[in-house]
Amino acid sequence: MFDFHASINIHDTINSGQIFLWENYKNTWFIVNGHNVITVNQKQFENITLRKEIKKFCRIDDDIKKILKNITQDKIV
Repeated sequence: MFDFHASINIHDTINSGQIFLWENYKNTWFIVNGHNVITVNQKQFENITLRKEIKKFCRIDDDIKKILKNITQDKIV
């Protein structure tokens, strides 16, 4: 079974070029999202201890299998 949360490498994800304006300090990443300061580190993703705003920002609850299925059927993608 694929464990989506444990497979996330937060350093590689943030440095992928798809997410901007993150700052790193002592292996913790920070970003301002509206009125919230979101902080994440690799341990949070490994232990799945993410707060609600982090889950929403990172779209953790998205159905990745459905997204991948739809992408493969999209003629433009």
